[in-house]
Amino acid sequence: MTRRVCSFAVAHTDISAQPFNNAGRTVRICIPNNLNGQAVYLKFSNYYSSCPVWIQSATITLSNATGEIPQGPVLPITVNGDTSFALVPERDVFSDRIPLAVQAGCHLMIRLYYPLSAKVSSGNFVGTFACRSVKGDFTRALAMPKARLLSTISKHMLPWDVTSAVTTLSAVVLEQPDTMPAPRVIAAFGDSIMQQSAWITPFTQRIFQRYPGMASVCNLGIGGNRLLHHAPAFTKGFYGHAGIERFRYDLMPIEGLTHAVLALGTNDIGLPGQNGVPIEELVSDADYQRAV
Repeated sequence: MTRRVCSFAVAHTDISAQPFNNAGRTVRICIPNNLNGQAVYLKFSNYYSSCPVWIQSATITLSNATGEIPQGPVLPITVNGDTSFALVPERDVFSDRIPLAVQAGCHLMIRLYYPLSAKVSSGNFVGTFACRSVKGDFTRALAMPKARLLSTISKHMLPWDVTSAVTTLSAVVLEQPDTMPAPRVIAAFGDSIMQQSAWITPFTQRIFQRYPGMASVCNLGIGGNRLLHHAPAFTKGFYGHAGIERFRYDLMPIEGLTHAVLALGTNDIGLPGQNGVPIEELVSDADYQRAV
């Protein structure tokens, strides 16, 4: 018998206003892994879109920490047996089983080629995992020429590169024999303090170092997210749905979930009264108590 456990996950939001386009490009996502498994499943999301997203080619392999050097066979990623597949709007979909053995300490390199001109609008816009190619399908190439897509805002205003957004991919799930000890799967659920990894990154590194093969950490932070209210109009959806709503579809479906770290509410206090956000959305102690 086997079980499925989540090795990596990000929370999706509407990133359609981002200053980049995947059209005709390959996106490489390099993910550190701390669990052992005999096979891999990938979860894709097109939750924040009204249009289908087409992935013409997708592959996975083990790699070095930067994702630049494959360290094993390059395997196709399929959905319902097809190497090309569409992600329908407002839905999640799992890949077929990928027979790739992974061990704690490895990195997974996932490459996705988006052939069409429509912008991908579902993803997480703060990350260090992804990079984009010049135009072309590099899903099976040994090297991927990187695009120069740094925006002005990335260069001068933000501590991260917005073009490193993770698009469509939302989780990596490993298959394990149930004879192995079950790992701890920790999900961190919060806002930009969590999303931007100021403390999640060193926390994750410490967990990986002390407990190889025994724990994973999933960062489900969304910048600007609020516990009780959806994203204000001026953000064009960037700040995501209210935490009490996305709790059920971002946090609870995490496979093998054992622990959750909740840190959400600062924007419920800080946003009302600014940029057209009604002051009436300022929450009270009673509002928080009713939400629990």
